[in-house]
Amino acid sequence: LEISTGKLTAANAGHEYPVICMPDGKFELFKDKHGFVIGGMDGMKYKEYEMQLSTDAKLFVYTDGVSEATDKDNELFGTERMLAALNEDTGASPESALQNVRALFVTHEHTDHISALKVLLKKYDIPLYATRGTLDALTAGDKVPATARLNVIEDFVETADFRVVRVETSHDAAESCGYYIETPDGRRLSIVTDTGYLTEDARAAISRSNLAVVESNHDLNMLKNGPYPYILKKRILSDCGHLSNPDCAAALPFFVESGLTRIILGHLSEENNLPSIAVSEAIRSLSAAGMTVDSDCTVDVAPVETNRKSFSF
Repeated sequence: LEISTGKLTAANAGHEYPVICMPDGKFELFKDKHGFVIGGMDGMKYKEYEMQLSTDAKLFVYTDGVSEATDKDNELFGTERMLAALNEDTGASPESALQNVRALFVTHEHTDHISALKVLLKKYDIPLYATRGTLDALTAGDKVPATARLNVIEDFVETADFRVVRVETSHDAAESCGYYIETPDGRRLSIVTDTGYLTEDARAAISRSNLAVVESNHDLNMLKNGPYPYILKKRILSDCGHLSNPDCAAALPFFVESGLTRIILGHLSEENNLPSIAVSEAIRSLSAAGMTVDSDCTVDVAPVETNRKSFSF
C-alpha cells in the first residue's frame, strides 16, 4: 500500500475477503479472487490486482479466526456479524475490536495458519497457547515478537471459563495438535484438521464431543487426477498430510455411536474436493451403519466464506 497515493497492490492467497470502508462510510467485503493457499506448495505464482483507495479510506484485513470464532453458546461470529460490528462505529480503533480476545490457540506453524501472528502479538498483549514444538518453531522462524506471552499447552489450560485440551494430530509440522474444548455450561466440542490420519487421541476427543469439526480434505479421484505435482499429491496422501473424504467418513459411525450429534466437515480443499462429494460420502457411511442423518446426527460443511450459521448442541 502506497500511503502517499492510496494505491493498493495485493493478491489473495486463499484467505478471507478484505473489508473496505466505502465512500458512503460503510464497511463492505471486497470480493477479490482467491488464489492457492499460501505455503501449500513451493513455486506457486499469484496474480496481483490493483485498487485505488481514497485518502480517508479504511482497510480491514483479518484471518478466519475472527469470523469463525464462537461464543460460550457456540454461536458463530460470522462475516455478517463482523461487518455489523465494524459498522456500529466506523470510527472505532482496532484496539476496540480486539478488546474481548482473551487468548490465541495455534495448531501448528505453517504459514497459512500464522501469517498475521507476529504483527498481532507485537501490537496486542494476548497470550498465545500452542505445543512446545510449535512455539519453538515459531520462535526459530521469527514468527512471534520477543515480547510475546508464549504458553506451552502440555495437557490442558483453563481460560475465560473454557477448558481447552490439546489433541494429538499427525501433520508435517514440528508438533501439530487439534483442540478439545469444554464450555462453561458443560458442552464439549473438538476441532481436528490438518492431520494425515485420526490419532487415538483425536478419536477419543471426538468420541467425547457433542460437536466436532473433522477434516474431510480431499476426494481421492479429484486429487489423483488433478493438477497438483506428484510430490504435493504424495504429501497430502501421506500419514502426515490431510484426511481424505473416505477416511473421515469411515470414522463417523463410531463417533455418532459414542454420542456425537453435530458433525462439521472441515478444511475442504477448493481444488480437490466439493462439499456435495464430502457430505454424500459421510452420509453413505452413516447410512451403511444404520444411522439416519438429521435424526441421529447432523452433517454440515464449514464454508469457505464464513457465514452467521450457528449450531446448537
